[in-house]
Amino acid sequence: MIIINTHEAKTRLSALLAAVEEQGEWVRICRNGRPIAELRPVSATKDPLCKNPRLAGVVFMEDPTAPLSPEDWPAYAAQLPPIHADPCDRFIIATAALHKLRILTCDEKIRAYPEARVEW
Repeated sequence: MIIINTHEAKTRLSALLAAVEEQGEWVRICRNGRPIAELRPVSATKDPLCKNPRLAGVVFMEDPTAPLSPEDWPAYAAQLPPIHADPCDRFIIATAALHKLRILTCDEKIRAYPEARVEW
């Protein structure tokens, strides 16, 4: 870790950024001997919109935008435990369970429901 004061950080900013980028260095910037900021490499991020290879074979058998009939409104959606505070998500879980469908989500709270068959 490089510890540097604000004046020197301003003077050497390009070199400090190069050290962070190329060597993975961490830079702590201090003012009057107290740390006020750090420069460090950005951790790798995964593109949330990239295609998941596990979902390559998923085919929609029905129109997911079609309106629901009264029989499609599962009464037990209101009886699901309140693991997830969102009532719409509980409805999605109940509907998927009723029709034996998988739910495509990265929501960890939905995974907590035993009724939910989750892919992602």
